[in-house]
Amino acid sequence: MPKVLVLGSGPNVLGQGAEFDKAGAAALAALHAAGYETIVVNSNPATVMTDTASADRVYIEPVTRQFVSQIIRQEMPDAILATFGGQTALNLVMELANDGLLAELHVQMLGTPLNAIEQTEDRELFYNLLRNLNEPVPQATVVEAPAAAATFVQRVGWPVIVRPAYTLGGTGGGIAHNDKALAAFVQNGITLSPTGQVAVERSIDGFREIEIELVRDHADNTAVVATLENVDPVGIHTGDSMVVTPAQTLSHTEATRLREAAIKIIRALAIEGICDVQFAVDPNSDAYYVIEVNPRLGRSAVLAETATGYPVARVAALLAIGRSLAEIPLSPEGAAAPTTAASEPVLDYLVTKLPRWSYQSIGADRRIGTQMKASGEVVAFGRSLEESILKAMRSLTWDTDDEYLTRVAQFDDDTLASHLIHPEDDRLFAMLEAMHRGYSVSEIAELTKIHPYFLERLANIVAMIKAVAEHPGDTETLLAAKRLGLSDRRIGELWSLPTRQIRAVRLAAGIVPHYTVSGTNDGNRFGPPKLYFSTYGEAGQQTPMKKDAVLVIGSGAYQTRQGQEFDYGTVHALNAIHRSGYAAILINCNAQAVSTDRDHSDRLYFEPLTLEDILNVVDAEQPVGVLTQFGGSTAVRFQEALSAAGVPLFDSPLTELPKQSLKEPLKLRGRIPTDPAHVAAAADQIGYPLWISPSKRHFAAHAHFITSAEVLQNFLTGAHLPADQVIRLQPYTDGATYEVFGLKDSTDVYVAGIVEHLWAQNANVDHMLSVFPTNHLSAKQRTALGRVAETDIDQMNVRGVVQVTYIWQRDHFRRLYVQTIGGGSLPFFAKASGIPLVELATRIFLGNTLKELPLPEMTQTKRQTVYVWAPVYSVAKLTQQADDLNVTTYHTGEVMGKAGTFAKAYYKTLAAGNNPFPDHGNILFTVADSDKAQALKLARRFRAIGYQIQATPHTANYFQKHHLPIQRIQNKHAVALSMAPAHNTDGPQAIVYTNDPMDAASIRDTVLIRNVTLVQGIPLFTELDTLGALLNVLESQRFATIPQGAEPEEDEEE
Repeated sequence: MPKVLVLGSGPNVLGQGAEFDKAGAAALAALHAAGYETIVVNSNPATVMTDTASADRVYIEPVTRQFVSQIIRQEMPDAILATFGGQTALNLVMELANDGLLAELHVQMLGTPLNAIEQTEDRELFYNLLRNLNEPVPQATVVEAPAAAATFVQRVGWPVIVRPAYTLGGTGGGIAHNDKALAAFVQNGITLSPTGQVAVERSIDGFREIEIELVRDHADNTAVVATLENVDPVGIHTGDSMVVTPAQTLSHTEATRLREAAIKIIRALAIEGICDVQFAVDPNSDAYYVIEVNPRLGRSAVLAETATGYPVARVAALLAIGRSLAEIPLSPEGAAAPTTAASEPVLDYLVTKLPRWSYQSIGADRRIGTQMKASGEVVAFGRSLEESILKAMRSLTWDTDDEYLTRVAQFDDDTLASHLIHPEDDRLFAMLEAMHRGYSVSEIAELTKIHPYFLERLANIVAMIKAVAEHPGDTETLLAAKRLGLSDRRIGELWSLPTRQIRAVRLAAGIVPHYTVSGTNDGNRFGPPKLYFSTYGEAGQQTPMKKDAVLVIGSGAYQTRQGQEFDYGTVHALNAIHRSGYAAILINCNAQAVSTDRDHSDRLYFEPLTLEDILNVVDAEQPVGVLTQFGGSTAVRFQEALSAAGVPLFDSPLTELPKQSLKEPLKLRGRIPTDPAHVAAAADQIGYPLWISPSKRHFAAHAHFITSAEVLQNFLTGAHLPADQVIRLQPYTDGATYEVFGLKDSTDVYVAGIVEHLWAQNANVDHMLSVFPTNHLSAKQRTALGRVAETDIDQMNVRGVVQVTYIWQRDHFRRLYVQTIGGGSLPFFAKASGIPLVELATRIFLGNTLKELPLPEMTQTKRQTVYVWAPVYSVAKLTQQADDLNVTTYHTGEVMGKAGTFAKAYYKTLAAGNNPFPDHGNILFTVADSDKAQALKLARRFRAIGYQIQATPHTANYFQKHHLPIQRIQNKHAVALSMAPAHNTDGPQAIVYTNDPMDAASIRDTVLIRNVTLVQGIPLFTELDTLGALLNVLESQRFATIPQGAEPEEDEEE
């Protein structure tokens, strides 16, 4: 049996998200079905791809040369497949090939040949390839220094686009309009490019941007899967642009020319699998340029698969192992007209993608451009473009777009015009506001460079809104509005009626949606009819289910505090429902989510996650129950409204917490209305720092750590709390925190295990390291905490998964917060403990009791394997100013390290998180007085293995007093020191910073330093014990060099 190693993409970062997990999981399933032995390497614990059932062997290890080389030598695979691991996998496989490892061990590259990667990633080879094919490219040069870029600009003029080689999501690039910006972009791009290479192109921003997704087999047959059109012009990253498919503004001649060019390119590259070709089309002529070729599966391919039903990932995997397009069946068994992968989709509906930004609450730069900043996306289907746009808008905002509408409505005319010219994340709403103010389509087209066709569709929406407002209560107008895509809520606002009354009027008039099957191909479908979307005014295509059904509400677009970990729970819940004999039905709007792969549900409703759309699906399917626990705050926010509407719910909201079961409980300062003045007054009374959390446990996953009045105001502004939301303020106290994972049925409680969170003193859980098994609890303490948690959970009026976090302080455990939405650390705990909490919880919802389930004893004792979880950030794309950020969560991904010791597992998380500890260079120490003695020992050990030591004045005095050679940093303000560029050899390559955990000013410094180091990519250590553990690993990898007469510093024990 041939053995194939499949590379994953590692942690989610901006520009490289969960779409690779979805594609990778589908590819592994296809290879397994084809009889191949599969091995997967990925460091992300929140992926379905790293479940043990996904492959024959799963390595949750860093996707780096150091670790993958070792796995290849250990496993000796016949082939390696990098197509499904994004830029991370492509760059790695290039390293492995250049090292000679693949040739040495006779490992074949599947899918995308090595020279195809080189020709598409190396900009000079890229331009040469296209010129040899007589395909036009913009005027461009490849440089390795800012001076060469300046010379090119003198020849072609401003502006220019800077594109670093071998990067993803526009990382490090941008549009330069002057010498200062050019020098900054080029220098940053050279630093971030693995080859130190940057392309500088004459800017063609304002051109239409078209993408063609196509596949090719070994016999040189091709098929175009989809043609996608970016509504925003060239200059806005496609990940931050509105995208529609099929393309709308291309003439037949233009479409034919681009198709032929794309086929010519994929054939020249000899790709056996998927390829994405991006074009810039002149809006004023028939000229076009090829601007990008991606020889792998990516975000647009996943969108194409969702829109068409063509299983791109499965087909690409089978093409990579030598199948032809005609040999890959796509239609259901027994179909009258069998369909193969050689067939090209033909759509009779429109699909719109809108990006989801979720960084507003951290004060980040909201402007959009060539660097992708979106954390996720929503997708909507419609018979008209207007309908799909409106459905996508309410998918994006949960039909509560007041934030955007209020913001743009407050713009004066000059500000509004500026937002049209210089787009931000509110661009779509700004255009609608401009139309409300009387701007013409031609005027907006001139300012935005968006094709008038799309603006005319927006004008139709504005005209319909006006018509609805002018005809209150008119049934014909109501039907027309629903056909165009307006929601009940928006119509109710225009008619000054509550949403429920609009729904009642609509149902009484027989105005109900019908559901249509997506993915048609001249009447033949790619697979069973599973994906449905709603529309008004035509016959429906769904038939009653043959068995009882359970409706699962998904989590929607990935965003801050609600990412891939919630979709992980959704997938496992769907699978458990199916195995329990029920039909599993999902409603979701996220094309990147693994749960929206059609293999995971019996029916998938690709609909907005709003109360209206959920109730419509409930009416159509009549499920025996609805499950919300694993859909994050997006799903559970509907619990009360669904219950009020008579919908049977399996899980219910946690309405009240039990009183603290231990003596000396932390005093809660009451339930406070979300009015900022009330909150600020209460916070001033308590004093900073403090914890803040919504009192409705389902609204957010965790408490927030607040260091100042300014941070509090930023939190309240960015959290968008409902009007009826109340919150709790709690004084901050220092101590270790522990998260207990439990299950509850109607009568009993099961405590599954405990995860320890490190770095608790200055961070939210999202900023901590997590360890399993616990590192610092005695057996007696673990048993005591398990009993405390069991008592607390038993008093809660919930079922399913319950996660309770406690703080250890003054010899007691005190409860900090409760989470009942099945996300956060849950995938990490499931991977580390091997306990399938999601499946067990789902069986409880379906009627099993805990006594009927196979429950292992709580894992409390230390085991031979230690698991460490760490967050991964994408801050550098959002801002270059650290003081723009506050402590609100903004990590985009996560990694897990697994080893025999904590130190080695922690080392792996640093390597996996794209922030490895430097091999050499300067380490800056600035530590509290109480930590100076321990810091001195660590500094001596670092110097013994080749590092240089820097220190701020007080720390330097102590080190020099004890005869440690150091470089004294004269600036007394530690924060300013960390501003040094990460790649400046005179600045620190790592920072060690500790403070007084109860001093608010010191904590604010820590928060600011953390933010700066995240932007600069500098490792930061605020716990000396953790640093000491890491140092043990570094010392084991090299020998200390010690002068004669000196004694080595003793290693610290773990």
